[in-house]
Amino acid sequence: MLANYYAFLPMLLGIAAFAAGVKKTIGHLGEHLRTGPAFALAGGVAVYLAGDLAFRAVLGIGPARFRLAALVLVLATVPVGTGVAGLWQLVALVVVLLGALGAEVRWTPGCRAAVTGSG
Repeated sequence: MLANYYAFLPMLLGIAAFAAGVKKTIGHLGEHLRTGPAFALAGGVAVYLAGDLAFRAVLGIGPARFRLAALVLVLATVPVGTGVAGLWQLVALVVVLLGALGAEVRWTPGCRAAVTGSG
């Protein structure tokens, strides 16, 4: 029970950090981000994914490889925010997360049945 709590804390902190990054980004979507908001966006998602991996490890559920790859890839979106624009970093984050979840459903045995509710 206590392990679930400590594994869940990074997920909450990641959501808060991501929300802070969104707050700083939303008014300047077409502009280059400063380093802080770009790291808040990517770091918040990365901390959330780290907490998710810990939570799943404590409960002994699900594969970790796709979410671990997503954790690394979301950190790689920081240069997109600082070099291109905040909007494109948000788009890159969504693409990474959807790609990781899609790969998990596609290549994890039994995952597709759990998602679709079949057999």
